[in-house]
Amino acid sequence: MLESLTRLFRNRRRVAYVVAPLAVLALVYVFFFASPLGYPPGAIVHVNDGESVSEVAEMLHAKGFVQFPIIFKALVRLWGDSGVRAGSYAVSKENVITLSYRFVNGVSGLEPQRVTIPEGSTVRDIAEILKTALQDFDDVGFIAAAKSKEGYLFPDTYFFLPGVPPELVIKTLSANYEAQVGPLRAEIIESGHSEVAIITMASLL
Repeated sequence: MLESLTRLFRNRRRVAYVVAPLAVLALVYVFFFASPLGYPPGAIVHVNDGESVSEVAEMLHAKGFVQFPIIFKALVRLWGDSGVRAGSYAVSKENVITLSYRFVNGVSGLEPQRVTIPEGSTVRDIAEILKTALQDFDDVGFIAAAKSKEGYLFPDTYFFLPGVPPELVIKTLSANYEAQVGPLRAEIIESGHSEVAIITMASLL
């Protein structure tokens, strides 16, 4: 009888030695690494060029995606010394470990969307097209930033990520304009017409 009780207590002690560390690890994970309680619905967040890890960590904390900014910063350093990559990211209910890994490696979780800008589109037309096609697109910011580019945003089919910053769209459309029109600039000058007039006439054909 005594021997049986001794074996029973020894077995329970062994189980306790295994279960106790696991319980501690589970508590550490839930408290420090798991997604916060009241995690907001999925959204798109933006990391701008030059933003520091601390700034991104505080932004994610303010939006309710990260419980402890210091944990996010520590994990970013663990993944490498390159910091976080600029871009747009889809953020859904996930732990800070996977979130930090994605931000370090530029894994956006987004699919590029096909956007067609017809000929003759004004800046406001383009803003409306982009707002309809892309989730979380800042059409007001686009109009404000692109008003001086009226006539110089090339109509074409493009692929943009949801939440793309207006500045990147303007840069892309402007670069395409230069690639298409630049080689013809000498001929345009010889024609005696302004570049804007030629582009306007071409869009009406």
